[in-house]
Amino acid sequence: MPDLFSDLTESWEAFAGSASGRRTLRQWQEAENLLTTFVALTDVVTAAQARTRGRAAMDARDEIHLAILRLAANDADARHAALYLLRPGLAQLTRKYRDRFGEDTASAAVEAALDRIVNYPHGRPRPAACILRHVDHVLWRAHLRQL
Repeated sequence: MPDLFSDLTESWEAFAGSASGRRTLRQWQEAENLLTTFVALTDVVTAAQARTRGRAAMDARDEIHLAILRLAANDADARHAALYLLRPGLAQLTRKYRDRFGEDTASAAVEAALDRIVNYPHGRPRPAACILRHVDHVLWRAHLRQL
C-alpha cells in the first residue's frame, strides 16, 4: 500500500531541488517580499518548520506560512509546499482517525487540508494550527455522520 505522506515528501524534495523549483522560488519572491531572503525552497521549509521557541519565532514561522498560503490560492506549487509543511500534523490526524475511516483517512485529511489552504481566511493567526484544526473538525464531523 503506498503511503501518501511518503509520496508527498518524495515529490516535494524532488521539486525543491529541481530547476523548476528554483524558478518557482524566484516567482514567489517577486510576489512575496518576505521570501526574498531565501536562497532555496529547502531554506523556506526549514525556516517555516524551525523549532525555536518564543512568540517572535512563532510569528516569523507564521509569516512564512501566510506568504505561502497567499500564493496557494492560485499556485499549485504553493499548495504542494503548504501540504508538505502540514505533513506531520496531517499524519498525526490520519493516525487518530484511521480506525474510523481505514485506508481513505490520509486522502480525506489531505482533501480537507487543500480546501482550507486554497480558501484560507487570511486574518486568522497561527495558520498551520488553524488548518489542522479544520481538518480535525472535518474528519470528526464525517465520523459523526457514520454513527
